[in-house]
Amino acid sequence: MTVAGKCVYTSTSAVRGVDVRGVTFRDGEVRLDVRVMSAFERAQFVVQTRSVRGSNWHFATIRPGLGEVIFGKTVDREDTVFGHRTDLQDLLSPNGWNSVAVRSRGADHWLLINDLPVLFASDATFDAGGLTLSLRRLGDPDDDEEVAVVFKNLRVSALAVGDPGRAPSFTRP
Repeated sequence: MTVAGKCVYTSTSAVRGVDVRGVTFRDGEVRLDVRVMSAFERAQFVVQTRSVRGSNWHFATIRPGLGEVIFGKTVDREDTVFGHRTDLQDLLSPNGWNSVAVRSRGADHWLLINDLPVLFASDATFDAGGLTLSLRRLGDPDDDEEVAVVFKNLRVSALAVGDPGRAPSFTRP
Protein backbone atom coordinates (compact mmCIF):
# COMPACT_ATOMS: atom_id res chain seq x y z
CA MET A 1 0.00 0.00 0.00
CA THR A 2 1.34 3.44 -0.85
CA VAL A 3 0.24 6.98 -0.10
CA ALA A 4 1.74 9.81 -2.11
CA GLY A 5 -0.79 12.56 -1.42
CA LYS A 6 -4.42 13.29 -0.75
CA CYS A 7 -6.87 10.92 -2.43
CA VAL A 8 -9.37 13.74 -2.92
CA TYR A 9 -8.53 17.41 -3.33
CA THR A 10 -10.74 18.38 -0.38
CA SER A 11 -9.16 15.83 2.00
CA THR A 12 -7.31 17.10 5.05
CA SER A 13 -4.87 14.17 5.12
CA ALA A 14 -3.05 11.71 2.89
CA VAL A 15 -4.63 8.35 3.72
CA ARG A 16 -5.71 5.13 2.06
CA GLY A 17 -7.80 2.33 3.53
CA VAL A 18 -8.78 -1.18 2.49
CA ASP A 19 -11.77 -3.09 3.84
CA VAL A 20 -11.08 -6.78 4.34
CA ARG A 21 -14.27 -7.85 2.63
CA GLY A 22 -16.32 -10.72 4.00
CA VAL A 23 -14.81 -10.77 7.51
CA THR A 24 -17.05 -10.31 10.55
CA PHE A 25 -14.91 -9.82 13.64
CA ARG A 26 -16.29 -10.58 17.08
CA ASP A 27 -13.94 -12.33 19.50
CA GLY A 28 -10.61 -13.41 18.07
CA GLU A 29 -7.32 -12.10 16.83
CA VAL A 30 -6.27 -10.12 13.77
CA ARG A 31 -2.53 -10.52 13.14
CA LEU A 32 -0.35 -9.32 10.30
CA ASP A 33 3.24 -8.52 9.52
CA VAL A 34 4.05 -4.96 8.47
CA ARG A 35 7.19 -3.49 6.93
CA VAL A 36 7.57 0.21 6.16
CA MET A 37 9.45 0.49 2.85
CA SER A 38 9.76 4.28 2.63
CA ALA A 39 9.33 7.32 4.88
CA PHE A 40 9.42 5.26 8.11
CA GLU A 41 9.15 8.40 10.26
CA ARG A 42 5.95 9.52 8.45
CA ALA A 43 4.04 6.22 8.32
CA GLN A 44 0.93 5.59 10.40
CA PHE A 45 -0.75 2.21 10.14
CA VAL A 46 -4.25 1.57 11.54
CA VAL A 47 -6.16 -1.65 12.20
CA GLN A 48 -9.91 -1.04 12.61
CA THR A 49 -11.90 -3.90 14.12
CA ARG A 50 -15.60 -4.42 14.76
CA SER A 51 -16.29 -1.58 12.33
CA VAL A 52 -19.97 -0.78 11.77
CA ARG A 53 -21.93 1.76 9.74
CA GLY A 54 -18.88 3.39 8.13
CA SER A 55 -17.84 5.69 11.00
CA ASN A 56 -17.78 3.47 14.11
CA TRP A 57 -15.01 1.05 15.14
CA HIS A 58 -12.30 0.09 17.59
CA PHE A 59 -8.84 1.07 16.36
CA ALA A 60 -5.17 0.39 16.94
CA THR A 61 -2.87 3.05 15.49
CA ILE A 62 0.84 2.37 15.08
CA ARG A 63 3.33 5.14 14.26
CA PRO A 64 6.54 3.12 14.03
CA GLY A 65 8.89 6.04 13.35
CA LEU A 66 7.69 7.74 16.53
CA GLY A 67 7.59 4.56 18.62
CA GLU A 68 3.95 5.37 19.29
CA VAL A 69 0.78 3.28 19.56
CA ILE A 70 -2.78 4.39 20.30
CA PHE A 71 -5.76 2.22 21.20
CA GLY A 72 -9.31 3.54 21.09
CA LYS A 73 -12.69 3.76 19.43
CA THR A 74 -14.42 6.02 16.95
CA VAL A 75 -18.13 6.75 17.35
CA ASP A 76 -19.74 8.98 14.71
CA ARG A 77 -16.29 10.25 13.69
CA GLU A 78 -15.39 11.19 17.30
CA ASP A 79 -12.30 9.42 18.72
CA THR A 80 -11.95 8.22 22.31
CA VAL A 81 -8.45 7.09 23.31
CA PHE A 82 -8.23 4.16 25.75
CA GLY A 83 -4.45 3.97 25.85
CA HIS A 84 -1.41 5.70 24.36
CA ARG A 85 2.29 4.88 24.49
CA THR A 86 5.25 6.74 23.02
CA ASP A 87 8.10 4.59 24.32
CA LEU A 88 8.25 1.74 21.79
CA GLN A 89 11.11 2.92 19.53
CA ASP A 90 13.24 -0.08 20.54
CA LEU A 91 10.40 -2.53 19.92
CA LEU A 92 9.51 -1.37 16.38
CA SER A 93 12.07 -2.23 13.71
CA PRO A 94 12.71 0.60 11.23
CA ASN A 95 14.16 -1.74 8.57
CA GLY A 96 12.43 -5.04 9.22
CA TRP A 97 9.13 -6.75 9.73
CA ASN A 98 6.91 -5.92 12.71
CA SER A 99 4.08 -8.15 13.87
CA VAL A 100 0.87 -6.33 14.85
CA ALA A 101 -2.01 -8.13 16.54
CA VAL A 102 -5.34 -6.98 17.94
CA ARG A 103 -7.03 -9.51 20.19
CA SER A 104 -10.60 -9.12 21.45
CA ARG A 105 -12.73 -11.13 23.82
CA GLY A 106 -16.04 -9.60 24.81
CA ALA A 107 -15.32 -6.09 26.05
CA ASP A 108 -11.57 -6.76 26.51
CA HIS A 109 -9.05 -5.79 23.81
CA TRP A 110 -5.27 -6.17 23.61
CA LEU A 111 -2.71 -4.69 21.23
CA LEU A 112 0.42 -6.77 20.71
CA ILE A 113 3.53 -5.54 18.90
CA ASN A 114 6.06 -8.20 17.98
CA ASP A 115 4.19 -10.63 20.27
CA LEU A 116 4.45 -8.37 23.34
CA PRO A 117 1.24 -6.93 24.85
CA VAL A 118 1.64 -3.15 24.83
CA LEU A 119 -1.90 -1.85 25.52
CA PHE A 120 -5.13 -3.17 27.03
CA ALA A 121 -8.63 -1.69 27.04
CA SER A 122 -12.07 -2.72 28.13
CA ASP A 123 -14.96 -1.33 26.08
CA ALA A 124 -18.20 -3.00 25.00
CA THR A 125 -19.40 -0.35 22.53
CA PHE A 126 -19.15 -2.63 19.48
CA ASP A 127 -19.95 -6.33 19.62
CA ALA A 128 -19.16 -7.29 16.03
CA GLY A 129 -18.25 -5.71 12.73
CA GLY A 130 -15.85 -5.59 9.84
CA LEU A 131 -12.10 -5.20 9.50
CA THR A 132 -10.23 -2.35 7.77
CA LEU A 133 -6.50 -1.66 7.29
CA SER A 134 -5.30 1.83 6.47
CA LEU A 135 -2.12 3.80 5.90
CA ARG A 136 -1.73 7.50 6.55
CA ARG A 137 1.21 9.72 5.71
CA LEU A 138 1.93 12.08 8.60
CA GLY A 139 2.86 15.70 7.99
CA ASP A 140 1.88 18.04 5.18
CA PRO A 141 -0.82 16.32 3.08
CA ASP A 142 0.14 18.38 0.01
CA ASP A 143 3.79 17.36 -0.37
CA ASP A 144 4.70 14.50 -2.68
CA GLU A 145 6.81 12.21 -0.46
CA GLU A 146 5.59 8.63 -0.79
CA VAL A 147 4.97 6.37 2.19
CA ALA A 148 4.97 2.68 1.29
CA VAL A 149 4.10 -0.25 3.53
CA VAL A 150 4.01 -3.96 2.74
CA PHE A 151 1.61 -6.22 4.61
CA LYS A 152 1.87 -9.99 4.66
CA ASN A 153 0.49 -12.95 6.55
CA LEU A 154 -2.87 -11.41 7.44
CA ARG A 155 -4.56 -13.91 9.76
CA VAL A 156 -7.94 -13.69 11.43
CA SER A 157 -8.42 -16.44 13.99
CA ALA A 158 -10.64 -17.59 16.84
CA LEU A 159 -9.38 -17.63 20.41
CA ALA A 160 -8.26 -21.02 21.76
CA VAL A 161 -10.42 -20.60 24.88
CA GLY A 162 -13.14 -18.48 23.28
CA ASP A 163 -16.81 -19.11 22.66
CA PRO A 164 -17.06 -20.82 19.23
CA GLY A 165 -20.27 -18.87 18.56
CA ARG A 166 -18.31 -15.59 18.80
CA ALA A 167 -15.45 -16.63 16.55
CA PRO A 168 -14.68 -14.41 13.53
CA SER A 169 -16.43 -15.49 10.36
CA PHE A 170 -15.89 -15.12 6.64
CA THR A 171 -18.57 -14.88 3.97
CA ARG A 172 -17.43 -14.76 0.38
CA PRO A 173 -18.35 -11.25 -0.92
